[in-house]
Amino acid sequence: TVFHFDRLTVDINEFMTCFLVKDFIIFNSTLKGFKKFRAAYTRRIKMGHPVIIYPEAHLWPYYTKIRPFKDTSFRFPVELKTAAYVQTVTYQKRRFSDKAKITIYYDGPFYPDETLSTKEAQKKLHDEIYNTMLERAKNSNYEYYNYMPKNESDIRQGKGEQKAI
Repeated sequence: TVFHFDRLTVDINEFMTCFLVKDFIIFNSTLKGFKKFRAAYTRRIKMGHPVIIYPEAHLWPYYTKIRPFKDTSFRFPVELKTAAYVQTVTYQKRRFSDKAKITIYYDGPFYPDETLSTKEAQKKLHDEIYNTMLERAKNSNYEYYNYMPKNESDIRQGKGEQKAI
């Protein structure tokens, strides 16, 4: 099972109610680092443990939209023929507070299509999960920060600058 966030692992039997902080894998961008990362996530999944990855690579506090992300993270569930799940965080305005109410949605399982090539299956899995996240993000009705792109290139790359509202 592949979850898409970074340092937490979730007990799949209790993932709706309980987060467990466990071992985490740090990977660097060298080829040697990636090979070690690949071996580690493969071993963890074969042991029955979930692996959690943030495909967008950054967390923007209180951001209410879904930024574009590549389909490369979806190679893991495709190669290992395992399910993927998604977590979408939404923010709702509270009646008597300036702090947002946070609602976290978990959707899945999403299974890779084994009739497709690896690249096609990655893209299909990415698109299914991305579209699910877009739908869930519509439940946000609170913006604490307004993220403004610095320039046109940043808009295409999903980058922004934080400004308090």
